[in-house]
Amino acid sequence: MSKTTVASTGIDLSDTFAFTGTVTGTPTGLTFLQGVDADNSAAAITVGSSSLFSSTYKVYLLQGINLTMATDTANMHVQFLISGSTKSDAYYRYVRTRMYAGSSTVSGYASQGDTQIPYVGESIGTSAGENGYFTAYLYNPSDTNDYKTFQMISGTQDSSRDQQQNVTSGTYKADTGAVTGISFFSSSGNIAAGRFNLYGIANA
Repeated sequence: MSKTTVASTGIDLSDTFAFTGTVTGTPTGLTFLQGVDADNSAAAITVGSSSLFSSTYKVYLLQGINLTMATDTANMHVQFLISGSTKSDAYYRYVRTRMYAGSSTVSGYASQGDTQIPYVGESIGTSAGENGYFTAYLYNPSDTNDYKTFQMISGTQDSSRDQQQNVTSGTYKADTGAVTGISFFSSSGNIAAGRFNLYGIANA
């Protein structure tokens, strides 16, 4: 391999390479931080902590995989933990758009004073095959000067087995303290099963 094959500007892929040893350096992209499995033992699952939501990352990615509920038609919502305390008072602001299978209508919802950010899933069914997924972003949770934004897109089946999609953005407006966790909780009964993953997104 010639010295001109590898340079600070990139690699000339027209050459032939044979790598051995260990490649070190600063990783880019996603870093897996935590995985939490629901097992029907609790109505709420907390993702993150004061050590995981640190200044290392400005943006965090959260995923919900194959989520199922113990109670038919239960909703799944989101609340912030700030300084280790779950915030459940009516200081959440959110906007949400929803589409439902069988209709081209887009429904819009908004609130200036709710007790949570809805909906990870609305009226989720418990029949065989019914489940839900989401991808969400939390921005700069360790900052103590500004409100934190949580954005999410989710897809679930409701009790009639129809598909729904929710796109939601929300914040908690009563406290600019560092977010130390995200609580995903059922409006009724427990979260029966599913996986919650947390990733840090490398800073540019």
